[in-house]
Amino acid sequence: MLYLSGGDDNPHVRKAREAARQRQQLSLLSVQEGGLPLNVRDRLLEQARRQNTERHCFTSDLSVNELSLVHLAGYEPLGQIMGSAVCYVAQDWLPYDVRQDGFSFALESLPQAFNEARQLGLGRLSQEATLLGATGVVGVRIETTTHEWTENDIGKELLEFTAIGTAIREKGKTAPIAGKQGSKPFLSNLSGAEFWALQQAHYHPVDIVCGYTAYAHMPSRATISRLRSFNNQEIKEYTDASYKARRLAMSQLEAEANDLGVEGVVGAKTVIKGSMRGITGVEQNMMIFYFSCIGTAIAPIPPDTRMHLPTQHSRGLLPVISLKDNL
Repeated sequence: MLYLSGGDDNPHVRKAREAARQRQQLSLLSVQEGGLPLNVRDRLLEQARRQNTERHCFTSDLSVNELSLVHLAGYEPLGQIMGSAVCYVAQDWLPYDVRQDGFSFALESLPQAFNEARQLGLGRLSQEATLLGATGVVGVRIETTTHEWTENDIGKELLEFTAIGTAIREKGKTAPIAGKQGSKPFLSNLSGAEFWALQQAHYHPVDIVCGYTAYAHMPSRATISRLRSFNNQEIKEYTDASYKARRLAMSQLEAEANDLGVEGVVGAKTVIKGSMRGITGVEQNMMIFYFSCIGTAIAPIPPDTRMHLPTQHSRGLLPVISLKDNL
């Protein structure tokens, strides 16, 4: 059980509390502007100052194999970083035609909230990498969670977006002045092993791109009849709606990649799921397909800056390292 503390007439205590309150307000203002909380900035700046000293100690979610291959690619880990955002998902206003049989349409509120949360979350991940003086981030794991407020309305949810990865920098590169802004670090959802293999193919990661959509379909009477049948059969309306969801999401991903001017996207992770949602005043339930695709946009490495795996080891043999992270 929590209790409220009583007042304190000590002027030093009041001054400390006022300073803490002002700092909290400044921290909240930073978050409102898409930045990081002040305590996070302070911790990262201190961590950056410890680089190249005996007090430096990195944290990472890389496996031993991944760490070895990241080193072979010519990079060193700086620390584990995170970007997060929680957005409110407003209720979608449904078109009147939703009462028609076989009517389908794309929802707007959830994809808009997802894209806003993604931009804020990945933006904060990039800011943390910049504060550490990183060249880029590998092994980015993205998790999205929705917390429903109601059971029967579309929307009225909180969407939580979290991205966690490991900041890395080229070996031997002098660490920049702590907190100094430089070129934007690359972001990649590739594992350490995949990052090494990508370097050997003479490509480098540029940024994480994504496509996301929520597509709704109101079943026709014929489909409802099939759903009540005792025979196995394809529900063609739902198949068609899932393909439409995919087309919208992939179009968004390709548009983001084209805007970056990259050659392609690798490591794309695709998730599609469907759920039945009830609508107030409508007898039948609506099927909603959620389709997301997240990958790493890549570009060729210029020939004069390409790195190659050494042909000899210190003992005359190359190390043998599995590319499978679970071994």
